[in-house]
Amino acid sequence: MLERVIYLAKSKGTVYTLLGKVSEQSGFLFVYDSKVVDNDRTVKLGAGQRTIRQVVYEIIGRQGYQSAYCGESYFDQSVAGAMSGCYHF
Repeated sequence: MLERVIYLAKSKGTVYTLLGKVSEQSGFLFVYDSKVVDNDRTVKLGAGQRTIRQVVYEIIGRQGYQSAYCGESYFDQSVAGAMSGCYHF
């Protein structure tokens, strides 16, 4: 699911705003701990096609980010750790 390709135009915005754009295109909701991911950090993205995984890593600035998929939502590991029925990766 994270390997699905989406297109993003060249953009600059906060982590929160850009993850919102990914949500609009992908239909997924991203839930994360703002103590781990800085919502207000400004990120620049070049235009192009990327997998959802690639663009999330670009936005949050971390490779190997621990996350889980539950229904149509992605959670960071700190939020999803206690949830049952999630696929962890």
